[in-house]
Amino acid sequence: MSLKILKTGILTTFQDAGRKGFAQFGVNPGGVMDWFSSKILNIILGNNLNEGVLEIHYPAAVFQFNASARFAITGADFDARINEKSIQINQTYVAKEGDILRFLSKKQGERAYFSIEGGFETESWLGSISPNLAVGFGVLAIENNTILRFKKYDFKSTKIHVSSYVYPQKTTLIRYISSDFLIQDLSFQAFVIKPNSNRMGLRLESDAIETQGSILSSAVNFGTIQILPSGQLIILMADHQTSGGYPILGNIILADLPILSQLTYNQNFRLVQCTIEEAENAYFKHEINLQKLKASVDFNAKQ
Repeated sequence: MSLKILKTGILTTFQDAGRKGFAQFGVNPGGVMDWFSSKILNIILGNNLNEGVLEIHYPAAVFQFNASARFAITGADFDARINEKSIQINQTYVAKEGDILRFLSKKQGERAYFSIEGGFETESWLGSISPNLAVGFGVLAIENNTILRFKKYDFKSTKIHVSSYVYPQKTTLIRYISSDFLIQDLSFQAFVIKPNSNRMGLRLESDAIETQGSILSSAVNFGTIQILPSGQLIILMADHQTSGGYPILGNIILADLPILSQLTYNQNFRLVQCTIEEAENAYFKHEINLQKLKASVDFNAKQ
């Protein structure tokens, strides 16, 4: 009733929705980078929406099933194989004891999400299994020969495939809500994600951005856009600090954070300003699609 890590990947960690309500104590939330793919994964496996999943980067880990389990992969497409047989993302499969799951190439995206029906047994701290990689607490990166235990053994044989309409449209236009510090329209700029970006923040390269005024240290969030003294931008991501002293130009809208988290390093994209109403409508659209998918999965499970 477990998985064994035959070969570690560049960064494989347990993640969930994050650690909420502790920012006032300097504890950052963490959690998945692509919240939409994580929820898709748990829905098609019949798990709780915030059940912990494995977030995988490429080069990815190699897993061996020590028991039968129903599993799925969402998010990035890393050319997944079971015993050398190609499998698709956004679809459930049943693995047998001894089967080996590996990822051969990076086709699209930066982060894949992998889990089994029922989820994994792992440690929790302050209501979350997400580790803090900078400080070093929680279950950190998965290593060779690590055994990942299942919460339960029974599995269903129902095969679920996610229709493409459910996922956000693939785009390089990322929407944001502007702050008063910004005095120029960012939509005329082309931004590039630099290779020294990580789960804490995406460092961008572009023409220098102009701002007005300065601030004392203030609270920040997942998606906060900060400007450095050099005129270059940083977008804070899941492992962001709880406060920052750089001027804040705005915030990426919640609906577009999953898209941003899957953009590849050195890839060009643009920031497009939007209203709070547009941001809310975009998020509600995602939630409606998730509810439709869950209703369809629940219906099929009863048949």
